[in-house]
Amino acid sequence: MKGWSVYLGYILLSAFSVLPVTLILPSLPSISESIDTPYWVLNLSITLHALLAAITQVIGGSLADKYSKKLIAFSVLTLFILGSVICALTNNIYVFLIARMIQAPIIVCFSISLAGVNKFAGKDNSSKMIAYVSAAWAIAPLVGPSIGGQLDTLFGWRSNFWFLSLIGVVNLFFAHYCLSNEVSYDGSTNQGKEIRILKSCLELVRNRLFLGYTICMIFSIGTLYVFLGWAPYLFRSDVSVGVNSSQLGIYMGLVPGGFIVGSVLAGKYFSGYSLANVILFGRTIAFIGITIGFIAIATEILPLILAFFGSCVFIGIGNGLSMASANAGIIKLRDDIPVTASSLASATTTIGGVSTMTISALVLQGDIAKYSVHAVMMFTTPNSYTKCDSFDK
Repeated sequence: MKGWSVYLGYILLSAFSVLPVTLILPSLPSISESIDTPYWVLNLSITLHALLAAITQVIGGSLADKYSKKLIAFSVLTLFILGSVICALTNNIYVFLIARMIQAPIIVCFSISLAGVNKFAGKDNSSKMIAYVSAAWAIAPLVGPSIGGQLDTLFGWRSNFWFLSLIGVVNLFFAHYCLSNEVSYDGSTNQGKEIRILKSCLELVRNRLFLGYTICMIFSIGTLYVFLGWAPYLFRSDVSVGVNSSQLGIYMGLVPGGFIVGSVLAGKYFSGYSLANVILFGRTIAFIGITIGFIAIATEILPLILAFFGSCVFIGIGNGLSMASANAGIIKLRDDIPVTASSLASATTTIGGVSTMTISALVLQGDIAKYSVHAVMMFTTPNSYTKCDSFDK
């Protein structure tokens, strides 16, 4: 029983580390009106949060390997609670943006969760349990807007940040419980470890397996980001499409549903297979699904909604299989610095995925958007596939 309670703690830490990125999205118009700030300025609260999260993920991961995971987890959670309270109370846009950046280091909890599960589960079960932690990390930002929208509607936009503050306090308890056996920092035994960690990072970025896993994740997440960023644009409330916001939320929920299926398959049925085979199988499923969807949209043999969202379910299934396996592979590459390895890969994946979505804006415009969305995803998916050629070698 204790084992599963520890796993649950790690899963919640993982999910909470990325939930703040998307939770406030439905509230941005309300916040803009409340504090009298242009919408484009308020959007910086998302951009700056994501950018600082990517930077602090690498720094925090290295510090966690040098000192202790528990110390760093407590530090970033305390900062997060502070930032959330400030966001809930302020009426100044500059203070609000600074507070959002104070929240950003919470992302380090994801890498700490992966490393903790890897150590707690042992070599035989680590791939299985990492699949579940990865699923929580991927699903949380997808359900975040639904939670945030309901809170905003019922209690106002400030309730989002009071909710985050409360969850931060709860996660302090889980961090203490899951990381209770962590060894405290001892300067006499950690002298020179900064240099070793830096050298290890340089070794990682030159490691063929690390690059393969990371590039695979970049294009896998990039495919998902293209879907998340452009599905609302394509199916916005319009009489010609006939989809309102509530229906759109249900349709978009099919993709995280597919991710859950893929993660469960990876953890329960594919844990005995090599990581390379599982990753390649996941990317193949995603590519086949997107290709079928593109053909269905181009030939109009199916309604646009069914062809688009039905095929995108396979993105979720494929990412559920491949992301969990890629994360497990990265953790196993360097058992001596697992948090640093995971943080470096996650930060690179986040930056790469957001960049993919941004670049896709060059072609996802106008009347051809319904075709080009799938065309872009057809490009990113095989790129993630072809970078797997060095796995398990």
